[in-house]
Amino acid sequence: MSETDAQLEVVRFPAPKSSEPTTAELAGWAGKPPGERIEPQELQYFFRNMTKEHSDMGEAEKRERARFVELQDYLVQNLRQVKVYQVGRRRVTALILGFTPTGELAGFKTNLVQT
Repeated sequence: MSETDAQLEVVRFPAPKSSEPTTAELAGWAGKPPGERIEPQELQYFFRNMTKEHSDMGEAEKRERARFVELQDYLVQNLRQVKVYQVGRRRVTALILGFTPTGELAGFKTNLVQT
């Protein structure tokens, strides 16, 4: 869980030289120093708390959940091999990236505060 409601920023990066971006590339894209901790996660795991349905959800919570489900579906349908990279320890930059048809990486960047 994050203690911030940071916005999602659309990002696009050049195609990596290998099948995955390097730790140096990820740190740079996140605006963090080289050697910063990078934790890869599956997309569904990253969004698990926002997309989980509860029987006692109010209408506002249902609408918010639907927005996250729609975002997750959009990413999966339009990008290949979508993965989340959390860069940092406490003040984390999350890069939600997948490959475009041209081989570039695209997706979203946001900030999280983890306690």
